[in-house]
Order: sequence, then C-alpha cells, then structure tokens
Amino acid sequence: MKKFAVIMVCMLMAFFTTTQAQDNKSPFIGDWELKAGGPLDGATLGLSIKDDGGKLKGILAAPSLGANQIELGNIQVVSSKELKYSFGIQGIDVEASMVLKDNNSLTGTLAGQYPFEGKRNNDIMSKLSQSQANANAVPERSDKIGAGMTPTMSEYWSPKPKVVTPGNQATASAPSDAIVLFDGTEKSMTDNWVTVNMRTQEAAPAKWIIKDGAMTVNKDYQNGGGDIQTKEEFSSYQLHIEWCVPEMDAKFTSQVRGNSGVYNQNMYEVQILDCYNNDTYVNGMTGSIYKQTPPLANAMRKPGEWNVYDIIYSAPVFNADGTYKVRPYITVIQNGVVLQNHTEILGTTEYIGFPQVKAHGDGPILLQCHGDPSPGISFRNIWIRKM
Repeated sequence: MKKFAVIMVCMLMAFFTTTQAQDNKSPFIGDWELKAGGPLDGATLGLSIKDDGGKLKGILAAPSLGANQIELGNIQVVSSKELKYSFGIQGIDVEASMVLKDNNSLTGTLAGQYPFEGKRNNDIMSKLSQSQANANAVPERSDKIGAGMTPTMSEYWSPKPKVVTPGNQATASAPSDAIVLFDGTEKSMTDNWVTVNMRTQEAAPAKWIIKDGAMTVNKDYQNGGGDIQTKEEFSSYQLHIEWCVPEMDAKFTSQVRGNSGVYNQNMYEVQILDCYNNDTYVNGMTGSIYKQTPPLANAMRKPGEWNVYDIIYSAPVFNADGTYKVRPYITVIQNGVVLQNHTEILGTTEYIGFPQVKAHGDGPILLQCHGDPSPGISFRNIWIRKM
C-alpha cells in the first residue's frame, strides 16, 4: 500500500509539471512573417523562435537584405507580450524588439527606428530559404541605409551646374567663365595690375616689362619696379598662372635664384623659386606654403622652360574676436604634379618669425618682386575663376 501511494504521488507530480510547462509555453514560439516599414519598406523577413530546453532560440531570415539564417542573440523576455533580441548582419550588430498584439500578430522595430508588422506563418522560413534576393535590390552596403531602396531614390536632377566651356588645351587658354588677369598685352597688365607703395599704400600703374607675350619682374624700384597686385579683390578661387625662371649664372644659389611668390589675398605666399638642381630649406622650396608646409614633390622644369601653377584656394572665415573660425586651405599643382593637397594654412607667411592670425576680407593676388640680384622671372597666361 505504501509503494502504491509513492507511485501515485510521482504520477501526479509529472502530470502537474507537464501541465505547468504547457501553460508556461512562450507565446513567441513559432514562425513569423515580418513586413518592414519606413526606410526598409517592402522588405520581407522571417523569424523562427523555438524552445530549446527551457531557453528561447531564434533564427532570422532576411534575403532581401542579403542575409539568410542569422542566429539571434541576447534574447530577453521583457514580459508576456514583449521580447527583445539582437543579431549581426554584414558586420553590424542590430537590436530588435517585438510586442504581441494578439496570439497571431505582433509589431516591433529594428535598430530602434525601422518598424515592422508580423503575423504567424508556418511556411515563411522554407519560402524565404528557397528564394533569392530580388534582382532589383540595391547592392550590399555596410551602413544599411540603402537597404530596400531603388537607385532612383537617391538621384536628384536640379539645380543643374552651369555650363563652362574649357579653354584650348594646346594653348592652356582660359575657360569661358574665367577672369583673364594677363593675356600677354600691355593693356591687360595696366587694366588688371597695380604697384602699391609699401609705405604710403598708394597705387600706381604696374610697370613690369612686356615682351613676347610675357611680363617680367621689374626690379628697378626707381622706375616703377616692385611687387604688383590685382586691382580686383577675391575670396575663394581657382587660379592659373604660368612662370619661367631665366637661365642664369651658377653663382646665384638657394633663395637668391629665381625667387618670387604668389600671395593669396595678399596674405599667404605660395613660393616660386628655381629648385632645379638648387638646394634650399624645404619649407622655402617651390610650391611650399612659405615657411610653413614643404611641397610633396619637386616638379621643376629647367631654367628657360615654362612652369604652370594651378591653385585652388579656400578663403578663411573669422570669428568676431578675429580668430579663425575656418582656416584658409590651398591645393597647389605644378606641371600636373600635386605639391599641396588641401593644405591647412596656419596664418600669415612670415619671413622672420611664425604665422600670425590677422582677420581680413577679400584680398588681391600679389606677385612678388624679390629683392635679390638674380635676373627677374617672367609670367604669362594668368586667369582666375571665382568659387
């Protein structure tokens, strides 16, 4: 009799344990078809959740996002109606949550921003496992922003860029929208350039030497020589300028050999120098931001041959207190070789001392007449495009 009672107790305990397990079966278990909304509108996903020894395990199928059979991780039952989980897709960890609306439908979000609706569908996992990604799907992207989009969704057709007719490649003539600052004539020099007295700041007509379509530095300060600068002032621009260092005696070396410079907004010098077999300090070489940044290469042609500078200059922006809000930047290309690649200019290019910050507005282009005794260099074909 005692043995029979023990058996009955064990049977009742097993019955109640089984009944309790059935009663405690998670309502999330099953296969779900998920329809994504928002930026992922149109994507269909499959979600399968199973009980594995009292723990929930899950698989996500997302062929439209380029992924199949992704194992869910970090499954957390928040309540009888809410479940959270995560999964990895193309190297990204994505968190998701879902809330039961009733036994056969749910709602949720992916990554906290992409909504989806779900319903029970026992065939969805097998259906998705046999399907291939839609032929029109956007190629895989690591950031997932383009998932579910079509190519036209990221295209825009206006405003149209203005049409600019390039110059003649053989002559390196100016584009159709450029301001020609020097075309080889006396008139273009006097129309566009002046000499400014450093002491009085009075402007006088530029008197450099015009010959064979080029203007050569005039070092005779008693007869109109000195630096010249444009009459017009500029902000950001693309500048094209061609220059030639004449052949000269070998006694002229280092900085005393074909020295000049292009001063952007009359503040920041891009060095010009004969660096063909002529050694000097590197932050004073041709194409350096003078005394600041050396060039990335030495692209000099021989004396007597023409060099070309193409300069892209971005003007600075200043705070109310005169400090830089945005520093000036410059790209310099000499003879097709990049010497400065969007280089940050630290301040004024000083001969003695270090860069200074001086607030300013638009400024002229200045071409330097260096005070050394070597023969003056020549310039031709100068044009500028405002940006």
